[in-house]
Amino acid sequence: MAHRRKIRIGSHGYAQLVAADGRLIAHGDPDQRALVARGQPLQQHPLLGGTPAATWTEYVDPRGVTQLAVAARVPALGWTLIIEQPTDEAFATATRLGWQLVFAAMVALVLMVTIGVVLGRQFIAPISALEDATRQLAAGDFHARATVSGADEFARLAGSFNAMADRLVTLQDAIKSQERQVMFGRVVAGLFHDLNHPIQNIGNNARLMLRDDVDAETRTTLQATIDRELGTLRRFMDDVLNVARPRPLDRFPIEVNSSVNDVTAAMRAESDRARVRMVVRCAPDPLVIDADRFAISRVYRNLLTNALQATPPGGCVTVSTARIGELVEIIVADTGGGIPPDRLSAIFDDFVTTKHRGLGLGLATSRRIVEKLGGTIAVVSTVGDGSTFTLRFPASRAHAIEAAS
Repeated sequence: MAHRRKIRIGSHGYAQLVAADGRLIAHGDPDQRALVARGQPLQQHPLLGGTPAATWTEYVDPRGVTQLAVAARVPALGWTLIIEQPTDEAFATATRLGWQLVFAAMVALVLMVTIGVVLGRQFIAPISALEDATRQLAAGDFHARATVSGADEFARLAGSFNAMADRLVTLQDAIKSQERQVMFGRVVAGLFHDLNHPIQNIGNNARLMLRDDVDAETRTTLQATIDRELGTLRRFMDDVLNVARPRPLDRFPIEVNSSVNDVTAAMRAESDRARVRMVVRCAPDPLVIDADRFAISRVYRNLLTNALQATPPGGCVTVSTARIGELVEIIVADTGGGIPPDRLSAIFDDFVTTKHRGLGLGLATSRRIVEKLGGTIAVVSTVGDGSTFTLRFPASRAHAIEAAS
């Protein structure tokens, strides 16, 4: 038996040669050689009858297999060489390479993401540590520190940040120490000024009273001066004691006009000595609030004392009362030099004063008393035109008024 040779393209592809008239001259598949022997034409092949140039196509053969066919013309003989191979086999290498490339790309992508996450965390971790420490430091936690290990730029930056925080702690402690020293100095200076003047007056007047040549009228005047200065000392000590241990307040219905008139009458002599006119304008109807008569009188006295001290000779201090809806309003206004805007917001704090003398406790004590009584205190001041203090209290609903003596 003759040896049957196959001319294959791959595992399942074959080559075939077709004459110009379409007859099959040769076929690589031995099973198709009967067609060659009969000279069966292949005119129905998709690549026959085309242009002389080499062409290719995909088609489904009678067996239902998709074939990739390529035709090359042989002009000298008029023949056509057709090479066919199943599409799956023809593209198997490319498909396999494509899947390999996709797999390699996926592996590379996962690897890159993993490396990126690891490196990103290592890169972001010191930044986050510095950010957290900065936020805590800005919030007032001067003991916050950034913990960054290594020897790179972030570690050096964290070291600089921690050194800065340590320096801030040192400066803060120094500032607190200086503030305490300044406060202590102001307290000592205030105590000296506020105590020295009345004590000297008391001492001088007491020595004068001991002289034999002093008549009875002069003794009476000296005694009145001593009593006045002793009252000043008692008020001063009350202010200091109220800062250290605020006393509880009793609340009874009191008539505001009456209490204002009592205090202004008691301070007429002081306004006369200062040559400052004091004007009192009370509402025509009774104004009743629930308050502690002694405490509210201290508030009036503190405001009037400040107004008289701030007003130059020839000026005027005005005290007025009014009913504003459900509130009772008391206003103390002066024509003094006014309060600078940069100090206006702090005048109600302890040990804050715009005067050369005093501890700065009067307004702080007054605000505490007013707020304990359920009222408010406000100030409006213009440098060169004077200041206006406004007190407002809820009006009392009591029908019977019992004034405390």
